[in-house]
Amino acid sequence: MSDLCGEWTGKSLNLNTGDLKANAIWCRSWFCEYCAPIRQKQLMAQAGNGRPNKFITLTSRYRPEEMTPDAAAKQLVHAWRMVVQRGKRDGVFQDIQYICVFELTKKGWPHLHILARCTFLAQEWLSDRLRDYADSPIVHVRAINSEKRAAWYVAKYTAKAPEKFHGCKRYWRTHGYDLSPKHDDKPIHDHFIGYLDMGHITEVAGMYHKHNYQVEWDGDYGFLAIPQGVDLHAPAREAHQRKTTGIYKGYH
Repeated sequence: MSDLCGEWTGKSLNLNTGDLKANAIWCRSWFCEYCAPIRQKQLMAQAGNGRPNKFITLTSRYRPEEMTPDAAAKQLVHAWRMVVQRGKRDGVFQDIQYICVFELTKKGWPHLHILARCTFLAQEWLSDRLRDYADSPIVHVRAINSEKRAAWYVAKYTAKAPEKFHGCKRYWRTHGYDLSPKHDDKPIHDHFIGYLDMGHITEVAGMYHKHNYQVEWDGDYGFLAIPQGVDLHAPAREAHQRKTTGIYKGYH
């Protein structure tokens, strides 16, 4: 568990409505006793929201004398990308949406589990492609014919923390995989005000900066963490220009 997880509070201000909310700052680590169960539930929800009709497993051929598990995982990622490109080019499927999750075998070698939504996918064709791209022809393709079966696969393969191999994501999905309703009314102009212990303020500010927030210091012991592209001073500047010029011509 991170020393910072849940210890500090961030305040979120909606610049459109003026609503102010306070939220705990969580580490989001897969090794955190508090955050890991939440992340697992989120992963299960993402997997189920895609309404998959295929379950695919790619197995890297075990060869520790030739490569490390990390290298084998990278090879699987590359091979799957090549499979998708080849399948679209050759008309094997017109469109494919998927979520990929890594698993560690008992031998310490990578499996890549894929929940996909696509047309018919022949196991023989996929095996030939994996032989070409990763020298690993062992693949499995199973049709998912019911929501109950889909839920079983989602629970079985996403209910635990995905394995992390160096240079690879634990899991990833295509942009079109998630079929859940989109909410366009979410506030997008929020900024966060941190009230933090003096000993950790620099570290937490660095955390926000790492995630592409603009950090503005407010005195010695406070800061504003603002999403990129949000200008907090624009309303005041606009009001001033209208007052002095009569016509607002924008700011450059």
